[in-house]
Amino acid sequence: MKKTSVYLGEEDEARLKRLAERGGLSFAAIVRAALREYEHRHEQPRISLLAGQFASGGKPVSQMTAEEFDALLEGFGA
Repeated sequence: MKKTSVYLGEEDEARLKRLAERGGLSFAAIVRAALREYEHRHEQPRISLLAGQFASGGKPVSQMTAEEFDALLEGFGA
């Protein structure tokens, strides 16, 4: 691991100290856990990044007949 410094205001420092004492953890362990949690909450599945980005000009897939859906997939190996 690599050592680094983090600047905290008085309230954040007090919060970190309380969490460390309550959980029996080091400041560093809490910061690492918080970083993992932050990353997890802000990651998006790749497919959701594209959702709604393209207008097909057609009707929604949920309203297509089987034939229309098959035609939509032509050329995609389906």
